[in-house]
Amino acid sequence: MIPISSAQGHSSYGYGAETDFYIVMIIPLVFNSFSFLGTLYIFYRTFSRWKYGHRNVSLSFRFPFYIAITGTK
Repeated sequence: MIPISSAQGHSSYGYGAETDFYIVMIIPLVFNSFSFLGTLYIFYRTFSRWKYGHRNVSLSFRFPFYIAITGTK
């Protein structure tokens, strides 16, 4: 049986476990923040068109609203 400590040798590539963790976690969080801000903008634009237009919102403004709702995680 091979001991766990010597089963895998030390590799000389990569930045280290902590740096790799930050790379894997920070990049998706940044892109999810941009996605959330875009969703908020679509909500605001659709709401302002509906509130200040005093009429039904056309399909060209409702469709991005529906996509923003279903695209948010």
